[in-house]
Amino acid sequence: MTLRRGLPFLMLTLSLLAGCEREKPQPSAPAAQARREPAPIESAIRPARKPAGPQGGVEAGRKAGRSAPEEAMKEVVDLNAPEVVNSKLPVVLYYYADWSTHDKMLMGVVEEVARAYKGKARFFRINVDKAREAKALPPEVTAFPYMIFMRQGKERQSKLARPGEARKEIEFFIEEWLSD
Repeated sequence: MTLRRGLPFLMLTLSLLAGCEREKPQPSAPAAQARREPAPIESAIRPARKPAGPQGGVEAGRKAGRSAPEEAMKEVVDLNAPEVVNSKLPVVLYYYADWSTHDKMLMGVVEEVARAYKGKARFFRINVDKAREAKALPPEVTAFPYMIFMRQGKERQSKLARPGEARKEIEFFIEEWLSD
């Protein structure tokens, strides 16, 4: 049954590839009614944009005197960036790769902790590919995701981020140093 349905499509595809034009086979009325039209691909790829103007959008908020929402984690390229080294708060550096789905999943956990500890610690993310291009990747960062914990510009602890324990490790680090 499946072969019969797929055969006209295969023949049409092969004829188009060969440069021959052939009329599309017309489906029978019950088959056409049973089939649903697929959702447009464009709506699946691009999220709907809010209209600019007084009713919404980032520009409208800026014009009204409001600033854009601040991110929980800032992106830096180098661990020696001034905002990292000069921070009086504990710093968590999260090394990740754009192409790694594991890193992206764990970044959600790190961002949640960053929002929870906003004002008590600073969180930065470093893309390993950009850091490697800038020759700013520390030699100990060989696997990803990787976290470096710093305080007063000095590295205190570094470790490979494990999915089930990342939240506990970050919270333990921050709480331990906040209690000092």
